[in-house]
Order: sequence, then structure tokens, then C-alpha cells
Amino acid sequence: YTNRDVTCDFEKSVQEGRGLRRALYVVAAQPRVDRSRMALVGHDFGAMYGILAAASEKRVSAVALQAFTGSFSDWFLYNQKQLTPDARQRVIDRLAPLDPLKFIGQLGSTPVLLQFAEKDFYVPRDHAEALYAAVRGPKQILWYQAGHGLNDQASQDRQKWLRQTLKLK
Repeated sequence: YTNRDVTCDFEKSVQEGRGLRRALYVVAAQPRVDRSRMALVGHDFGAMYGILAAASEKRVSAVALQAFTGSFSDWFLYNQKQLTPDARQRVIDRLAPLDPLKFIGQLGSTPVLLQFAEKDFYVPRDHAEALYAAVRGPKQILWYQAGHGLNDQASQDRQKWLRQTLKLK
């Protein structure tokens, strides 16, 4: 990410969100898929793009998101020390319309599981709590004694939550 060109991040993020929505359409079109029990699971950027897709895709009936922040600029500006303060602000302003913090509330009544790590250098606790506060429907937040990649307990908890939320055996 060092010395990376940030001028195309908005367009690339829009493309990622659209691509993920297309993937949801493809999954939903499969004959053995129960469209009433589709879940979206995402970690880091996958969680951020997942929010963009799920906010406009009503077939998603559960969302489980891990280790992410509410603003794309948090990631895209990481290690961009060569940028002037004005250039940094332009990036923040350009990406702001896509910020997951703005879209997570649009998940409506879709149940949301948020999972974060106590020792995550990249995701400050206040960012995670702001995301949790923005969820309007059923929600749960879980914290783990782990780093950004979380741990096995997070995986087990997510699987249990998905089984319960989607009413799977």
C-alpha cells in the first residue's frame, strides 16, 4: 500500500460492490439455494464491500462481518505518508459516499453479527462500536483476544450464529 495511487479507489470500490452484488445474483439463481436463507460473510474489505452489496440486496437474510472499519479511507490512506494533508482530505471526501458506516443502517431488519479483535492494530474499538451503534435491526457484537485475523473461537461463534439465525440444523 505504500506509495499507491489512490486516485482510482472510489471507482474500484464501486466496481467491487457491483461485482459482489452480481455474485449474489448468481448464487441466488442456483437451483439448490434456499433464497430465504442467504447469508453474507465478510472480513476486512470483504465486510466493507459486503455492506454495500447487502444494503441494496434484500435477499440477504443474515450478515456476519469481521474486523473492518466504517470508512474506506481508513484502509486506503494507511501508509500513505507522502500525501499532503489536503490530498488526504480529498481522498477522504471522495470515498465518503461509500463509507460502510453510512450503509450499515440500511440493512434494516436483517440480523447482523459483528466480530472484532481486542488486539487489532487496524480497527480501533471506537470505530467498531460506531458501526454497532449504526445497525438498526437485530445485532450482536463479539470481541476476541486476538489480532486482526481473529481466531478459531470467532469462527465457531460465527458458524453457531449463522445456524441459529438461518434456522439450520
